[in-house]
Amino acid sequence: MAGQFAAGAGHLDPGDHPARRYDRRHSHPHSEQTWIIEQGRADLLLDDGQSRPVEAGAIVRTPAGEIHGLHNSGSEPLVYLAITTPPIDFRPAYDNER
Repeated sequence: MAGQFAAGAGHLDPGDHPARRYDRRHSHPHSEQTWIIEQGRADLLLDDGQSRPVEAGAIVRTPAGEIHGLHNSGSEPLVYLAITTPPIDFRPAYDNER
């Protein structure tokens, strides 16, 4: 299965609604993930409560098993492309948001 990946657009709103402003800390045990920040500013959420700022133009790679997440820290929408390899099924993670 070498060379397979999944890609999807991500969007986090500005404002006070936490469910739309965060991609909570999580990990993918067997897949790495790369985020390309296309618009906006965010805090990259790391392990142990740590974070670091990222903004449009940043490319963030998280190896398999590494804790990561995003918090829209700006006043405009955060738009990013997420690339995951090998691909995984993200539907269960979003089932409770429907």
